[in-house]
Amino acid sequence: MKKNYFLKTVKALFVFASLMTGLSLQANSITNPSLTSKTTKAVGDVFSVAGIRYRVTAETTGNYTVEVISNAYAGNINIPATVDYNSKTYSVTNIDSHAFSECKSLFTVTLPNSLVSIEYEAFNLCTSLTSVTIPESVISIGYGAFRACTSLPSVVLPSSLISIGTNTFSSCYALKSVNIPDSVTSIGDYAFYSCSALTSVIIPDSVTTIGSSAFGSCSSLAYLKLSNSLKFTGNGVFKGCKFSSITLPDSLPSIAFETFYGCRFLTSIIIPNSVASIGVSAFANCSSLTSVILPNSIKSIEGTAFSSCTSLSSIIIPNSVTSVKNRAFYNCSSLTSVAIPSSVTSIEEFAFAFCSSLALVTIPNSVTSIAQYAFYNCYSLTSIVAQNPIPVDLTNINPVFLGVNKTYCTLYVPVGSVPAYKAAYQWKDFLQITDDALATTDIKKVNTVLYPNPAKDMVTIDHLGKDTEIQIVDLVGREVYRIKSKNNSATINTSTFQNGVYLVKAGQTVFKLQIAK
Repeated sequence: MKKNYFLKTVKALFVFASLMTGLSLQANSITNPSLTSKTTKAVGDVFSVAGIRYRVTAETTGNYTVEVISNAYAGNINIPATVDYNSKTYSVTNIDSHAFSECKSLFTVTLPNSLVSIEYEAFNLCTSLTSVTIPESVISIGYGAFRACTSLPSVVLPSSLISIGTNTFSSCYALKSVNIPDSVTSIGDYAFYSCSALTSVIIPDSVTTIGSSAFGSCSSLAYLKLSNSLKFTGNGVFKGCKFSSITLPDSLPSIAFETFYGCRFLTSIIIPNSVASIGVSAFANCSSLTSVILPNSIKSIEGTAFSSCTSLSSIIIPNSVTSVKNRAFYNCSSLTSVAIPSSVTSIEEFAFAFCSSLALVTIPNSVTSIAQYAFYNCYSLTSIVAQNPIPVDLTNINPVFLGVNKTYCTLYVPVGSVPAYKAAYQWKDFLQITDDALATTDIKKVNTVLYPNPAKDMVTIDHLGKDTEIQIVDLVGREVYRIKSKNNSATINTSTFQNGVYLVKAGQTVFKLQIAK
């Protein structure tokens, strides 16, 4: 009796436990549908087909999409537009971040025309990748997507692309050509940085913004056409490029920090009237730059802007500039003359230091302060024209003219101002102080320029007065040429001159001319 009662009790407990387990599973199946069927895939689930891993990104009626995710990919990969799984067809719309990152045995990739975006660093460090086909459907390429794909020789970007992101193709050392479609409006920071094989780039008029260092260290970039709609460039955007000339669009409001720094093949540039400022070191170390035309729109030339432009022989500072900043023309060793406009009120420290060929400088009446070492080691100076009848106070300032030969250099001052300069600190160190009408002449009348310098067979002198006497002597004082100008310009045949340094006197202006054949 007791035995039967025990068996009945155990049986009842087993039925109760089974019932409770069933209810629990039913509840879980409602909150977690994946438990109802091992073959039904939900958003976020992962599966593989033909060696390619996918993650479900959307699963609603009529909208089944997946993205390609990371795996040890190698060889030649062809990603299909759709993939079938569990009796459903999924569209491949995205390459996930790091999906192919550091797949160093990956050679080629063909992307499907269903693709919309390539996420950040998707192909980062695919060092053997030689070909990638990006379809017209792609509208977004993320940060560093193809960074350091060091074997990739070319890329064709789709006309659907709106922007090129930060570091997208940086350090693609083999990249020789890239097309930028006219759908692109912005190019991100470092987008093509250090693409050292890139030789030519045309930036379409749709582009309004180019980020910092976007083409920096593209050391083979010999041809660059800029967008006519360009309104902003970041710092160092073309630093270290190879082109010899470039046309800036008249939509550009400024030239940023180190924009052309170290462009050692750049020989000339015309700056448009839209530009109001030239940033720090914008043209520094452009060692082949011989001439720059600065428009009157420029209000600011920042420190070291033209520092170490060692071939720059002449420059006219526009009368919209109020200050010559520190080291602005530092070590411009071929600069022979400079006329500072009457808008300038200050000359900052080392502004013209180590301009070792500078023979003439005109300091206008407007200048009220000159900082230490402004003309340091300008040892070729033969003429300084100081137009202020009251000497600029240099008391308690480190030497302004240290390294200038004050026995050889003549200081021209306004009529009647000689006593004041002979009594003024630092000015009195010049042994030849002469009052001259030149010191009261409007600055626009003394902007005489000579170019090229160094020269080979021909040299031109511009901004002369009619019948200006031009005399050329060698360094031992022998006259080798003399002529009078017939108009405001004179061209001199120097083909018979020996290599060496000559002094050219054009009216009251003296240049040091180097002949190098």
